[in-house]
Amino acid sequence: MAQSDVATRVPPKERPKRRIGRIIFWALVGLATISLIVSIAIPVLSIQAYTEQSPTMEKAIFPGDRLLTVNGSGLHRGDVIVLRVPARQSRTSGLFIKRVIGLPGDHVACCDARGRITVNGKPLDETYVYPGNRPALSRFSVALGRGQIWVMGDHRNISVDSRKWGPVAVSGVVGRVVIVGHGSNFTALRTPQAFVSVGLAPADTRPDLYLRLAFLALASVALIARLTTARPTAAAARRTSGRAACSSARSRSRRRLSTGLTRSATEFTRSAMESMVCARFSLVCSISATIASGLVPFAAPRAVTLPCTSTALSGSAIASVPPLPPSWRVPSSR
Repeated sequence: MAQSDVATRVPPKERPKRRIGRIIFWALVGLATISLIVSIAIPVLSIQAYTEQSPTMEKAIFPGDRLLTVNGSGLHRGDVIVLRVPARQSRTSGLFIKRVIGLPGDHVACCDARGRITVNGKPLDETYVYPGNRPALSRFSVALGRGQIWVMGDHRNISVDSRKWGPVAVSGVVGRVVIVGHGSNFTALRTPQAFVSVGLAPADTRPDLYLRLAFLALASVALIARLTTARPTAAAARRTSGRAACSSARSRSRRRLSTGLTRSATEFTRSAMESMVCARFSLVCSISATIASGLVPFAAPRAVTLPCTSTALSGSAIASVPPLPPSWRVPSSR
């Protein structure tokens, strides 16, 4: 079988459209992966978790609640913070969770004619204070110096805070609470409207950053899942078409091989039949010569060689036998 009969499959060249699609696919996968890493890395590196143990911040935070805090820089009035108060003021080295009422340079006083705390002369409508508690049980008026803040607990009747400690150092702030976990529920803490409505703090959009990061993480996971499920489908389709092409090539090769083997077997059979006919004819010629030599009288034995040739007719195995020479004929008896 000639070498050209063997079917060989040359892999097709990659089409430009397929190459562009592959580049776009991997670009989307890389973008989604980077977005997922960033959306996870920022909270992991900047957020620290705490657990509230005291009831001094009820009703915003209850004992056992989980707190997620970020860096304490950029404080606003009304922020809930985790801070460390020097032992000479608090007589303990533990951490406290309080609400910022005044920032450095502010004047904080209690109380106005309606019993409200004022900051820089602006009264606060403190709806976050624990129900039944007054804003303060005693009067005070403090001007905060550089690096000083005024903090108070929301459960005013039991909270130990700046009313006892006085102003505390802003350097003692460990973190700002952004999310509070109540069991399976989570609440984002924003600046109370009491400070925003009187112009003491801007509208709080800082928690939106972490909501955007959470949305970005979910979108990245969904995109990666979509791409990874779509990619094997396209690859499977290409593999199927490749297998079909290979199967067709193998079928053609088998057909060519079968045709070649059939042709070779036919030629071999024809040659074998011709050789067998010629051998049998030679055997008949030898036997005839032997018989003839025994019937000739008083003739000396001699070796006789017959011209045993086979002239086969087209499409037949019949051979023509030449007549005996005159000297071999047996004389008739009288």
